[in-house]
Amino acid sequence: MNVIVADDEYYARKALIKMIKDWGQDNIENIWDFENGQDVVNFMEKGNIPDVIFTDIKMPVLDGLGLLEYINKKKLDVHTFIISGYSEFSYAQMGIKYGCKDYILKPIDKIELNKTLDEVYGKIKYKSFEHKFNSLVYESDPKYSSDVDKILLKSKYSICIIKHFYKNEDILKFWNEAVKNKNMFSSYLFNSSNENELIFLNANDTLSKDDFLKYQIKAGDYFIKQIKKELKLSAFISISDVYEKSENIKKAYLESKMLMNYRFINEKGIYTPAYFNDYSGYDNEILSKIKLSFYNYILNGNSYDAVKLLDECLKNIQSAKISVCFLNDFISCVISTINCAVDYLNDDENKKDKVKYISPIDLNLYSNFDSLKAAISSYVYSICHEFENKKNKIDIIKATEDYIMNNYCYDIKLEDIAKNFFIDVSYLSKMFKNQVGCNFSEFLQNVWLSKAKEMLEKNEDCNITEIANAVGYNDSSYFISSFKKVYGMTPKKYKCNMMECSKDEKI
Repeated sequence: MNVIVADDEYYARKALIKMIKDWGQDNIENIWDFENGQDVVNFMEKGNIPDVIFTDIKMPVLDGLGLLEYINKKKLDVHTFIISGYSEFSYAQMGIKYGCKDYILKPIDKIELNKTLDEVYGKIKYKSFEHKFNSLVYESDPKYSSDVDKILLKSKYSICIIKHFYKNEDILKFWNEAVKNKNMFSSYLFNSSNENELIFLNANDTLSKDDFLKYQIKAGDYFIKQIKKELKLSAFISISDVYEKSENIKKAYLESKMLMNYRFINEKGIYTPAYFNDYSGYDNEILSKIKLSFYNYILNGNSYDAVKLLDECLKNIQSAKISVCFLNDFISCVISTINCAVDYLNDDENKKDKVKYISPIDLNLYSNFDSLKAAISSYVYSICHEFENKKNKIDIIKATEDYIMNNYCYDIKLEDIAKNFFIDVSYLSKMFKNQVGCNFSEFLQNVWLSKAKEMLEKNEDCNITEIANAVGYNDSSYFISSFKKVYGMTPKKYKCNMMECSKDEKI
């Protein structure tokens, strides 16, 4: 532990240094003393960051509050303590605002100082322990292996994960109580960054492997019963196999993490390596069959059958004691199938609002089987809704086209068709153009001209005005100009050509 003492009174400074050394010379790596805050700042700016600073308040150049403000602004990871007289108590309170951990009253009481040093040393030691273990688990960094081996000595260890899904500090207190109650192993918290998860290294150097695992399970049972009784909460505990040496820490962590996923299959509460043997393997062909049925349901917008299939599969996984690996593969299969359907939707050039892809599901985010099932079901409902909308749009456009074909000779208005489908006319107009490729008026006119062309080919007796009126034109002149624009000749000319062709065929 590296310590700085800042006090402008020489003898007071040296007296405090002696008291710190008397507390535990072996625990002190370096101890430096300065007579003002500015000298401390200059020293730290050279890269000399201590673990602990004891500072007087009233000092020349830069006082104690100025030093604390500097440390606070720079966000330095330093435990700071004010040395304060009774008359300076209000200053000490201001120091708390700058992150000061506590204040020590003058004259300094040796017992109180030792208590403070014990507490801060424990925090620093734990932080160092946490950093070294996290490096081995998450970064696979071997540089701390020898340090961790020294901490472990010849101890056997397991990695234990507690997943609780509550922001409750009492969870840690109850676990420590459970370990103390059994009094057969030590438990070190080395990661609490996830608010719903605590990760421990449980260690013992006297018990056999089987007995060590047995006592961990007993502590887990005691813990679960206590939080249920006292807090009305539930939790899950996974315990890895028993290992030795730091080189196996990452393996133990990954094993414990995998075991935690068995909470979706068996909600017993405590999961040990025995689960790897209890749960059977699976056949990959099952996934292929499920995927095909699932995909067809989605494409048809059939959310009922899609969710029903999902529900049946998840229940079978839970009841048939199938490996948690299959659960992972099944969920990946469901997500990839949904994303294939998203691909299909987004390939539509007329679709402006593209559907978002679904990210892989992280099982660690879900507390139990029901919450996992609810999350996946919501994705299924969402994508099926997209396809149902697509299908409904196609059905409405088809019905609109049919209506036009059956009623083209009457005064058709898009507003009337929209009312029949109980939808907004501008929405129908936009949807019609996107699906058909032309607007309603253009489509209707093409139908009129097509029907007029058929009548000119089949009916020699009808005159041009009668044909125009029959297909829906109120103005025969407009009919003639429209016909010529599309077919390159007037209706009369077209009729004459058809009659000439008919005579030639008879000859």
